Amino acid sequence: MAKTIISEPAEAPTVALVSPDGNQPAPTIQDPAAPDDLIVEFQSDIEFAKFIGTRAMLESEGLVPRGTKWPQGYDELHWRAGQIDCCLRRQRPPGAKGSSRAYAQVDWFFLRTQPADPQSWTSREIRLKSKELADAIYRQSAQGQAMLNAQWNHYNKANKDKRFQALKVTLGIVGRTRGTKTIGCSQSQ
Repeated sequence: MAKTIISEPAEAPTVALVSPDGNQPAPTIQDPAAPDDLIVEFQSDIEFAKFIGTRAMLESEGLVPRGTKWPQGYDELHWRAGQIDCCLRRQRPPGAKGSSRAYAQVDWFFLRTQPADPQSWTSREIRLKSKELADAIYRQSAQGQAMLNAQWNHYNKANKDKRFQALKVTLGIVGRTRGTKTIGCSQSQ
């Protein structure tokens, strides 16, 4: 697999084959399983985001620098945008079966972004565990207990508010069951 690196980036629902030069889209392949919108996956514990979709989807969101020469086959394209490292690569479309070679020219990519200088796994784990411990200590403090009680009181008040519950049904947030009770919230006595 080839790896291309860009040092300075420029200004920043079908599946299509891409022409060999990587710049002009070839005729599209109708794929009913292909999503119509860009797929975004965040993994906050390891501080990266993944954007998955067609070239047009990624370009329309401004995620890929203008003038980028798109990778061929399963090659990777790397660049740094400020403090973010980016990696662009082709990916097999959702639900696709068979050899990866059969999809080497399909217009379906993922862009992975992560901090340019990420913390070590141990440092990250210590930071997350420290935050988890601080949150647990706060929840047990008088101030934390007061906050939890206030949240519970707001929830209880909203749950008993018939006009608010009717609005939720009207907006389709919850559905109706038999009678006047609504699905999705408990009824307090």
